[in-house]
Amino acid sequence: MIDIKTGLLIWSLEAASLSAMLLGLWIFVRRSPTLLFWCIGSGLHGLGLAGVAMRGYLPDFISIQVANTSATFGIGLLLAGVLSLDSRPVSFTIFIPAFIWTGGMLFPEIRETLYARIALYHTAAVIGHGLTGMALLQRGGLLSKTRSGLAAMFFLQATLSVTMIVIVLLYKPPTFADIPYAPPLAGVAALCVVGMLVFGTRLMMIDNEDRLKRLAATDPLTGLLNRRGFENAFDALNATSIPGRPLVALAHLDLDHFKRINDAYGHHAGDSVLVTFARIMDAVMAGRGVVGRLGGEEFACALRVSSAADAVEVTSRIREALRHTPIPVSGTDIIVSACAGIALAPKGTTLFSLLDGSDRALYAAKRAGRDRIGLDCEDGVAIVSLEDEAAIGDSTDRQVAALHHMGLIGRGG
Repeated sequence: MIDIKTGLLIWSLEAASLSAMLLGLWIFVRRSPTLLFWCIGSGLHGLGLAGVAMRGYLPDFISIQVANTSATFGIGLLLAGVLSLDSRPVSFTIFIPAFIWTGGMLFPEIRETLYARIALYHTAAVIGHGLTGMALLQRGGLLSKTRSGLAAMFFLQATLSVTMIVIVLLYKPPTFADIPYAPPLAGVAALCVVGMLVFGTRLMMIDNEDRLKRLAATDPLTGLLNRRGFENAFDALNATSIPGRPLVALAHLDLDHFKRINDAYGHHAGDSVLVTFARIMDAVMAGRGVVGRLGGEEFACALRVSSAADAVEVTSRIREALRHTPIPVSGTDIIVSACAGIALAPKGTTLFSLLDGSDRALYAAKRAGRDRIGLDCEDGVAIVSLEDEAAIGDSTDRQVAALHHMGLIGRGG
């Protein structure tokens, strides 16, 4: 039968092999923080277990204090990898397993007793593996089988550690050889490492696929959706039923005289303007709809609204925020304006149809002198003046103001 030290060495070799594989992926495939955390964490954990297994061949300080500190800190880094994978902040919680170990070793009755040290280490492991498993399950939405499987591996590791704590506290073994059931427990723990390798690799593959999909649907300069991504997001928005918002509105926005900015200040300045405008649109929309860059200086946002007044209000807020945002370029601040064309239709319309209407409205707004909003209507395009926009924005009853505005721009009212 394999003794506990041999089991620990096998376990440490598996962890070292996992670390080497993760390092290769990090170097040659993707420089991901998650891969790096998992690589270092697995390596430190394996190194620590090897140090414990070499007890008697290494000085006690190295095989006990240093080795177990390395192993517990490695467990914390596995948690850091999961947090990084979900773009969550890596907090002090990753140090909890190592803190538990080092803190417990300050007490002589623990430091000088083998079974107490084993119980202390596995207490740290329970906390570390438990936190990692919970972090995997805390992602919003439907959990994938891969995430659930990896979480199960961490919870199984925690369960094995709880079992070991109970065993050593009951039997109080004076040496490793006297620990009951240790070899089979070490064997199951080693199998858990294999399970972590399988599920962890699959999880990274899924994350990489998702990242590539996001890159394919995202404009690299502004971070907004590109045209393809915007089309897909629009379809999802269009298919959703929202009580009280039966209409789909598309606002097509174009920066005024953008070529002049590039010619006068250079393309770097033009990029700064585009990035600033993208941030303004994203902030004003605040998750209410979808925002994208269609190309060049053309942007669009789509949202569900109850009336044309809602669409004009949101578009006005975007343009107003842009006009009141000085953009620093080449040592000076410039003010930029934009034209917008709005088209509306009931849920179920096509993006092509709305783009056709918003294009008409946009070019009508440009012909009217720029810095305007055009609203595509059944009998033509209505041009919203700056005064009309201010009235809509300032009114306590925006719907009434919008109806008043619609009369002002003349359908016979």
